[in-house]
Amino acid sequence: HASDGGGSIRIPSSACGLVGLKPTRGRNPVGPVMSEGWYGLAASHVVTRTVRDSAAFLDLSHGPEAGDPYAAPPPDGPYRQAVQAPGRSLRVGVVDGAMTGDVNLDPECLRAVDRTASLLEELGHRVDRVSTGIGPGPGRRAMLTLSAVDIAWMVGTFGIDVTKLEHANQVVVEAGKTVSATDFADNLYLVRHYGRIMGGIMEDHDVLVTSTLATPPWPHFALQPGAEQRERIAALLEGRYTGSPFELMEEIAAKSMDRIPNTWPFNMTGQPAVSLPIHRAASGRPVGVQFVGRFGREDTLFNLAAQLEEARPWIQDYPFMNPETPQWAETDRRTQSGRPE
Repeated sequence: HASDGGGSIRIPSSACGLVGLKPTRGRNPVGPVMSEGWYGLAASHVVTRTVRDSAAFLDLSHGPEAGDPYAAPPPDGPYRQAVQAPGRSLRVGVVDGAMTGDVNLDPECLRAVDRTASLLEELGHRVDRVSTGIGPGPGRRAMLTLSAVDIAWMVGTFGIDVTKLEHANQVVVEAGKTVSATDFADNLYLVRHYGRIMGGIMEDHDVLVTSTLATPPWPHFALQPGAEQRERIAALLEGRYTGSPFELMEEIAAKSMDRIPNTWPFNMTGQPAVSLPIHRAASGRPVGVQFVGRFGREDTLFNLAAQLEEARPWIQDYPFMNPETPQWAETDRRTQSGRPE
C-alpha cells in the first residue's frame, strides 16, 4: 500500500523500478474517519512489479463511499480487461522537461523520455511535443499551503503528540497554523484553476508523458536539512525563532520539490498518473517515466502500460530475476556513520 499527496506512490516507484499508479481523485475511498486527504490532493493505491497486479488491486479497491466529496467516473469494465485488451492508437503529448519550467532535468531523465517517445511511435501512437502552461512558484506554494493546513488540523483533531514527529514535520505543523482563511482560499482556487488548464490540454491528448523525477535515485540523507537550517528549526521549536514558519517550511521543502516537478502537478489536477520502470541509467539505477491520463481514465493508462511492458519488459531488470543486473546497492556504500561516502 502507498499514498500519494505530491508523488509518494510514483517517486519510490521510479527510484525502485516499480509500477506506481496514482488513481484519479475519488477513485479509492479514504473513509470512514476522513472524507479526503489534503483537500483532494492525496490518493491511495499500491506499488507493484507488474501492470496486471496494479490493475487487479484497483478492481478490488475502487468505488465511492456514501458521503464522499468526490466521485471518479465509473470505469467501463474491469481494469484487468483493459490490461488484456488490444491496444489502440493514442494521441500522446510528450513534455521534454519539467512541467513547471523551473527545474533542469538530469540528462538520464531526458533520455528516458526521448526513448519512450520513440517506442510509442514504433507502437503506432501519434506523438507530439507539448508545453503545459503550469508555471513555477504559485503551484508549489499552493501544494505546501493545503498540505500544511491539513497536517496541522490532523495533529489538533486527533490529539497527535507533535513532539513525536520528525523536526521537519513539526515545522510543517507550525507553518500550517499561520495560514489565514483567505490565503487558504486563494491557494485552493489556484489548485482548481490548474485542473482547468490541464483539462484543456487533455482535450487534444489521451496521455501525457514526462520523466517521473528530475534525477535518477539520489543518496540517502540527500534531502536532510543543512546545519544552518537545523539551527533555525531548533529555534522555532524552542519558541525563539523570529522568522516566518511558512517560509522556513518552503525553504526546507525546496530540495524535495526540485526533484519532483512532474509529480505534484497531477495531485492538483486529480488526474491518474503512473510511473513505469522502462529506463535504466548508465549506473544501472532505475529511471521511471510517467504517463498521465484524462480524469477518470485509468483504463487507458493500464492498456498503454501493458503495451509498453510487453515491448520493453522490465521484470528482467530485477536483480533476483537476472544475475547480470548491476547491484545498485554497491554504488551507495556507507561509512561507519551510516551516511554516504
